[in-house]
Amino acid sequence: MKILLSLLLLFASLLAYKIENSDGDTIFFIGGKDNNRISINCGDEIDEDYALKVCGKILADDFVKDEITIDFKDSDDTLDGDEEDSDHKIKVTLELNKKAKEDVTFHFETKDDEAEDGKDYDKVDDDFTISAGDTSIDIEINIYGDSTEENDEKFNIEITNVKNATASDSTADYTIKNDDTTPDVSIVSSKTITETNGDQTIQLRVSLSESLSSDATFDLKTADGSGDDGALDGEDYTKIDDSFTIVAGDDYIDIDLTIKGDDLYEYSDKFTAKISNASSNVNIDNDTCDLAIDNDDSKPEVNVKEDKSENEDVDPLFRVEMSKASGVPTIVHIKMGHTDTEDADFENSSPIDADFTIDKGDDYIDIKVDVKDDDSDEDDEDYTFKITDATNADIGSDDEKKGTIVDNDSSSMFSDRRLKTDIRKIKTSLQDIEQLNGVKFYWKNKKRFGEQEEVGVIAQDIEKVYPQLIVTNKEGYKKVKYQFLVAPLIEAVKELKKENEALSKRIKALEDEK
Repeated sequence: MKILLSLLLLFASLLAYKIENSDGDTIFFIGGKDNNRISINCGDEIDEDYALKVCGKILADDFVKDEITIDFKDSDDTLDGDEEDSDHKIKVTLELNKKAKEDVTFHFETKDDEAEDGKDYDKVDDDFTISAGDTSIDIEINIYGDSTEENDEKFNIEITNVKNATASDSTADYTIKNDDTTPDVSIVSSKTITETNGDQTIQLRVSLSESLSSDATFDLKTADGSGDDGALDGEDYTKIDDSFTIVAGDDYIDIDLTIKGDDLYEYSDKFTAKISNASSNVNIDNDTCDLAIDNDDSKPEVNVKEDKSENEDVDPLFRVEMSKASGVPTIVHIKMGHTDTEDADFENSSPIDADFTIDKGDDYIDIKVDVKDDDSDEDDEDYTFKITDATNADIGSDDEKKGTIVDNDSSSMFSDRRLKTDIRKIKTSLQDIEQLNGVKFYWKNKKRFGEQEEVGVIAQDIEKVYPQLIVTNKEGYKKVKYQFLVAPLIEAVKELKKENEALSKRIKALEDEK
């Protein structure tokens, strides 16, 4: 019994009650918030352990606290939770300040504020009960989730018609906190397309970092590149300048872009596509796509296809020709080499050793060789014209041609006696001339000698009579020094004159005899 009393005194002191008096088995306490008077009977007939348990429970749970109250748990009139991306339920907890001996009932109702029933949450309007002996109840409210960035939104909660308890606070606000960030819209940062001979359609992807519950719009515009490797609208691709929409629920859109095809060798053409003017529900992250169109065509071949051998006073032309036109400038390096010539045979004593450019879209270039004219009687002289290097083209098998400087001079220009020795008169000129024939003819090589009808002699006939009038070049072709035919012709005319005079005398003598 003494132990029980000691414990009761301890409970009383902890619970701010003091013993007023006792009369054996009954103990009287007074204190608490309203200075309540409590009496507890703990008779000898009750086992001490049981009495201790019973009396302790009564003191701790039934008589220390004041009236039963109901309130929102963990609330200073404001509750909140994240919106989340999908629909979910939240719990609003109402709790009592102590266990109730009877059921506590109340009416629970939500009311729209910024948040709207059916759009942001489902309204609750119902009666609820905290059963006797319980201290709380959880009430579920359905919250609609989405991925759209928006302001925080709240709705109001009110409890009314509370029975068997008093409402400490009958209202609270529940805030649905926006947990969405504004998604980014981006265009793919780069894209490389392999060109084909025909047009093709490729896609440019514009993506959102996350899908939206509403449409997102933006503008897209392409821009030509610059320089030799710049792609051009209408030539390399078809431009885009338009507005586009990523519809609600999608997180990307593929936009068609037409790439023009051809069979021209060209650089990897570059251009850009850029997005702008995005709708307010998205932020632009990467706004530019760098595009490159890779060439799939082989390089053209370059060859020396044409040469003209002319007299010293006419500069020859060589044509460097491509197997097909190119989409880029083609550079060829030409180097001339000596066979019979020397530097002095060319203007400024400088045969060609330089780069030449065939413009984009062209398939040949004519290159002039500056030959120096002189008055020296000499053999025809050969040289070489060769492609030694090429940029944006391959060198073909006809990379070299022979050129010839045809001499147009003769020593007949000089006939001064003082320049000559061992001078002898030509004999039997008429007989020699009779072995020769004057002819009309056309040259086979019309490029070299022209297309007109010519008159002249046959070198092989002249060689039989006057071999000194023939010059044979290294290829075996013969030339005639026509000017030297004048001398035998002069003597032949003189012989004819003598024969005519003799005949005239004989005819006259015969006439006189009659």
